[in-house]
Amino acid sequence: MKKLIISGFLSVLVIGTLLVTVKSLAFGANDSADGQGTLVNEDKSQSEFTFSAKRNPNGKVTGSATLRNPSYKNGNGQTEKIKIDITCLKLIGNVAVMGGVTKRKNSQAKAEAIYFAVEDNSAGADGIFRGFYFDDDPATDGDPLQCESIEREVLVLEPIVAGNIQVKGK
Repeated sequence: MKKLIISGFLSVLVIGTLLVTVKSLAFGANDSADGQGTLVNEDKSQSEFTFSAKRNPNGKVTGSATLRNPSYKNGNGQTEKIKIDITCLKLIGNVAVMGGVTKRKNSQAKAEAIYFAVEDNSAGADGIFRGFYFDDDPATDGDPLQCESIEREVLVLEPIVAGNIQVKGK
């Protein structure tokens, strides 16, 4: 009876370890993207951004991003920062697509899904795909994990004028 219990326990332990290993390999447990920079807006003003995202060994993505755009003003005329809680990371070669949640305005009651992408060109000019929301309705949440379905062909990346982007795990 004791041999049966020990055999069963060891079987569960081995299967559990294999599942964790397969999950880590499937997701690219060392995937990460981080950087900061400046980009020029249509009105010639400059926006500043920072971001950092990584996939943990258990497959869960954690990270954050901040965008300061001079055209985003609050009620007293001060520039607002958009802060994003990153929960999705997809690498396509040297491009990282990320998804997370944010509020369009700090006063907004409910957070919603947002997506953006960056490109690591090593020695060349790095690029960014400006973020877009799940939809135009701040009342709907959206799913940040839909970043996994965004394909490289739809991303129109623009060069950053200063800063550095690093995509690892590619």
